[in-house]
Amino acid sequence: MDSAFINTVATHETRNEPQECVLKPTASLVLDGSCAPSTSANLACRLVHIALALYLIPAFLIVLLVGEVGMLVVGMGRLFTRLLGSGDTLPK
Repeated sequence: MDSAFINTVATHETRNEPQECVLKPTASLVLDGSCAPSTSANLACRLVHIALALYLIPAFLIVLLVGEVGMLVVGMGRLFTRLLGSGDTLPK
């Protein structure tokens, strides 16, 4: 009877339940020189990102502003042509 009981007991593998996760220290968890926050290469990368942000954010805003001004000019032109007529009254 004991063997029948053992065979009917479902384990976590057969029930698709997650297993307990135990982290084991490995060499990949330790920060090496390429990821350490105090390296000069990491500082240089951060400075490059800051410089690009300081340059590209205002440039992007200027592009948006120029686009908005262009759309405003086209819209005002269409408004004036609609107010003045369809343009058929111009001499040929």
